[in-house]
Amino acid sequence: AAERPPAPPSNAAEKAAALEKKASSLVDVKAQANICVQKGQFAEAVQLYTTVLQNSSAGEDLTIACLNNRAQAFLRLSQFVRAEQDATAVLKKYNIGSEALSKSVLAEAAKKAYFRRAMARRSLGSLQGSIEDFHALLKLTGPEGKSKAIETELARAQQLLDEQRRSELRAKPR
Repeated sequence: AAERPPAPPSNAAEKAAALEKKASSLVDVKAQANICVQKGQFAEAVQLYTTVLQNSSAGEDLTIACLNNRAQAFLRLSQFVRAEQDATAVLKKYNIGSEALSKSVLAEAAKKAYFRRAMARRSLGSLQGSIEDFHALLKLTGPEGKSKAIETELARAQQLLDEQRRSELRAKPR
């Protein structure tokens, strides 16, 4: 005989327990995606993060983490438009604010998102947007959070923009 699916929860306590179990399994899926990233299995990680993001019971903190992590995986897959979209989604949540998340949690997520979006934009040739994101990141991190990596990537984006402008000037008819 075929097994029947479990009956839907009948009372509030059972519904809460079912939601908690589902949320716990979503955290496990995210953890598995993180392991895939560590192993360089970026396509698999994207699929797992997407699974979590498609689930309406994922909390706001889990959603933000998965968007940020999926943006990184997309960067590693050279899917820059998708990386930019996920990072932008995180930044929208940061700019709107959240009742459920502290400002410090949102700020940490925004730092990652600005960096990832800046890298995606630079790879897409949106150099001015990349530079703006690096500056926003520097403003958010403050002097104590300033890093050589951020400054190096900002300088590279600025160099590319300068080269692009010089090339455009040379191409203009005189």
